[in-house]
Amino acid sequence: MTAARSFDVLVAADCRVPGDSSTSVVEEIRAQVRAGYRTGLAHLPSPALSGHRPFAPQIRQLVDRGEAELVLPGDQAQARLLVARNPAVFAQPPAELPGLVADQAVVVVNTVLPAARRTATHDDVRRVQRTITHLTGATASWSPTGPAARTALAPYAKDVPLLEEDWENVIATSEWQAKRDGFVSDRPVIGRHGRDHWSKWPRSKRDLTAAYPSEPPYVVRVLGGTGTPERILGRLPANWQRSAAGSMPAPEFLATIDFLVYFHHPRVVESFGRIVLEGLAAGAVPIVPRYMQPLFGDACLYGEPADVLRLVDDLYGNWEAYAARSQAAVETAQRRFGPHRHIERISRLIGSPSTAAVSPAPPQPREHGTLIIDLTRGQHLSDVVSSVVRAAVNEGGPRVAALPAARAADLDGRVPAETFPRVLDELPVADRRKYLQRRIEGLVRTHQPSRVLVVDDGHSTARELLTGTLGGDADIWHIQPVGPSAPVGDVLAEHVAAVLPRDWGITRMAPRSTPAAVGAAPSAGREDLLARLGRSLRRRAQGLISRMRRWLVGRLTAGPARSQLMLFEVDEADLALPVRTGSTHQAPSLLPATLIVVTGDYGDPHRAVRAITERQQMTGSFRAALLAPPEWEPVAAAAGLTVETVLPESTWTALYGSGWQGYLRARIAEACRAIGPATVVHTEGAFNRPDDVAISLDIIESARVRRPAAGEAP
Repeated sequence: MTAARSFDVLVAADCRVPGDSSTSVVEEIRAQVRAGYRTGLAHLPSPALSGHRPFAPQIRQLVDRGEAELVLPGDQAQARLLVARNPAVFAQPPAELPGLVADQAVVVVNTVLPAARRTATHDDVRRVQRTITHLTGATASWSPTGPAARTALAPYAKDVPLLEEDWENVIATSEWQAKRDGFVSDRPVIGRHGRDHWSKWPRSKRDLTAAYPSEPPYVVRVLGGTGTPERILGRLPANWQRSAAGSMPAPEFLATIDFLVYFHHPRVVESFGRIVLEGLAAGAVPIVPRYMQPLFGDACLYGEPADVLRLVDDLYGNWEAYAARSQAAVETAQRRFGPHRHIERISRLIGSPSTAAVSPAPPQPREHGTLIIDLTRGQHLSDVVSSVVRAAVNEGGPRVAALPAARAADLDGRVPAETFPRVLDELPVADRRKYLQRRIEGLVRTHQPSRVLVVDDGHSTARELLTGTLGGDADIWHIQPVGPSAPVGDVLAEHVAAVLPRDWGITRMAPRSTPAAVGAAPSAGREDLLARLGRSLRRRAQGLISRMRRWLVGRLTAGPARSQLMLFEVDEADLALPVRTGSTHQAPSLLPATLIVVTGDYGDPHRAVRAITERQQMTGSFRAALLAPPEWEPVAAAAGLTVETVLPESTWTALYGSGWQGYLRARIAEACRAIGPATVVHTEGAFNRPDDVAISLDIIESARVRRPAAGEAP
């Protein structure tokens, strides 16, 4: 038996839950860690969330940063306090659980269901209570997240002990507060953020357009999906502006609106309303339903959807009154919902942190730099791109260039290079465009630049590529041969304009921190419906084709001695990026592809590349593609291999300080989606000695999968 791990606080939660619930867990854990409380995290799946899903991204990042220690099945854990985030996680606990022992336990109730939809009974509540006592030895106290949840919990007060104070959500207000020295526009800007779900929007067209007007002079900005309002209205109004979920951080979005208006389906009652709390912290004056008043007090404006425009007009005409309301909202968030409030309640329950607790340094804010994308044609780096890179380097800050691999060496190491593979030119035009769109979207998503400079020599493919590809929070500048220009408002753009040839210019494509407007074509809703229908039909067709292919291969491989067919199934490999072999075998394209992921810094990749190509030639059992540091690219390409590149950890850390693991995962996923390998092998540090090369290649050679023939033993 492994030794028990001791924690001050052990959080039991369904770590897959998206949205507000996981965000609240993260905020509390971060507050605990910064206060010195050693914190563990146990994933207990809730029966309300079916299927195999990964952890929510914010919880994954928390674990990656070492701010919480993941407790796994088979571990033994002792805790001074167990916090169950939602009783459902102990309603049907999985068969394999960590060994849990707790001095105290608290069940946080964060769900409110209308009476007609309630499925919990007194027996259910008592069963959860007995389960916690049986598993941990502690008698749990229950605590709602707010007045609405306390009202819903009241019928069960005789079944379980209730804490007197509510377990209110907390927020790190310093990360949300926006500087407000005037309204964000010359007209009122109403907004909201969050996931798109029928429960998150008003039910009727009347209430929807009352809360979120469909006519000027009001501007409505939405961060997240708008599928529900589009279905209700039939289209997206012309005065609405939509940014895709995840295209910008929520604090930066909230800085672009004056009023956070949050009205939802009438059958729903929010147990807390984290979206409202985030609006308070950002100083965007919230306008919300009246039932939230017992929780947020005077910090919000309250009413029905029909009251929204009156409340907006009253404040928008008086900056002093608005500024006072905005500042009061921020102060309420700081005073009542700051991280210190969570630490105070933890301290009341278990006292000070144990001496064994170690608090890791909090993550440092990431600096947002400039991404230069070279979409010009030609074998060598053009003078225009070289001048743009030089101007960006002179300004300072993180700088990254994305360009065709054949031209990367021409950068001479002035900036780190992300590359487009040489074999891209072998794809049909449509597939090449699809690859570039996905690659650029991935670059913007992982590097999170504040500014993107796109250099395009004017060919039509580049213009089509840029349509709908770039977006989010980046300030995007387009450099092309359209004649001289005089950009204003950006020092780097002005410097670039000064070094461009006479017939070239630089123009802004999208202003920073302003969500891109969505067209209001009457058929927008129908087009979205048709697009979803088309995707559904394609998935069904692909599934049918896959089943037919398996059946045919099964028939063809009935005599394995006569047929050496092998079946490889790869999900989402819909680009078929050419994978070269560098060998003389017949029909090499029929060999399974292997993606070799190389991480770390290497002095000379020639020996490893030579070993790979020799093994391909000798065995005829695989085709190798590489995901490797940029210095490997020319060596591997010269040997006839397909190469995608990834920045080494040292380069990424020098640019941004942290986040390399998430970047590496994203690059591996992108490469797998483009190449469709049958095998993926990670070779961190494996090519430093001759024996290591042989061992890695032995694994690749042996990792072959063939579908058993009919009647053949597997």
